[in-house]
Amino acid sequence: MNSTSADPRLASPAAQLQRCLESLACAGDGVLVAVSGGNDSVALLAAAAQGWPHVQAAHVHHGLRAAADGEALAVARLCAALGVPLQTMRCPPAHGADRSETSARARRLEALAGWAAHRDLPWILTALHLDDALETALLNLRRGHRGARALAGIPTVRPARPGSEPGAPRYLRPFLYGPAPSGRRELWDWRVAQGLPAVHDESNDDLSIPRNALRALLARDEVPLTGPRLAGLRREALVVLERQLGRAAESLTLHLAREGLGARLDGAALGPASDHGHWVECLRLLGPCLEPPHRLDLRGTVMK
Repeated sequence: MNSTSADPRLASPAAQLQRCLESLACAGDGVLVAVSGGNDSVALLAAAAQGWPHVQAAHVHHGLRAAADGEALAVARLCAALGVPLQTMRCPPAHGADRSETSARARRLEALAGWAAHRDLPWILTALHLDDALETALLNLRRGHRGARALAGIPTVRPARPGSEPGAPRYLRPFLYGPAPSGRRELWDWRVAQGLPAVHDESNDDLSIPRNALRALLARDEVPLTGPRLAGLRREALVVLERQLGRAAESLTLHLAREGLGARLDGAALGPASDHGHWVECLRLLGPCLEPPHRLDLRGTVMK
């Protein structure tokens, strides 16, 4: 297997991941890479193995499809070839429980968060990329959501569990980091250049699933709905969100008052009532970055 590519463009996913971790993580931080065995997660694992010294992998086996055993075996072989320790977790639905992809995703995220906490790994890396973010933006609009937050799609960082304490594991999407996020095609080209195999999830071909249908629509690249135009809207939305978060961080720093082991925020300092929704969203994003008594670590709200 090739560890490098002669084409610098094809090396960009690995370089992007390394830039992301060097910017957000501490030098000794361990990372847990979520690996399904598909193209994107294989590229993520290979990039992490090349660019970061403390890497572990996790594969969640839902047992919902006939191909699941083969996918788990493919991930095990890949991790062995790359020299990455692997934890395979079986998370089938309970008898009579919801067997939908949404339910499976919730079990998967909880399993990854639990394993990362157990192993004291501060970062859980997932392979979400630009195309995923654009599809999510369209899904948000389809559901009636509006504004910069809806168009931004997927944040680069979020807490692994709602309301978790500072220092708890966080999900990190390295391929969404920076001014030029990687897309599905770039990850595919780079993985192929490395000579790495990947499995194909046939459920991604089911166009009755809204995300798959939107993916197919974007792939047609037809006016007025084109990937580049939507990517431009996403960039503009991220600029707006970053400005809002900057103002919110400044206000929090100025108006937080020490109170016991924590801090108290004077609601009157947040501005007029018309801004209530804006402040609620900003506080939700900034909350995981606030450590007692009142120090902001903005690494938890990276939007770029």
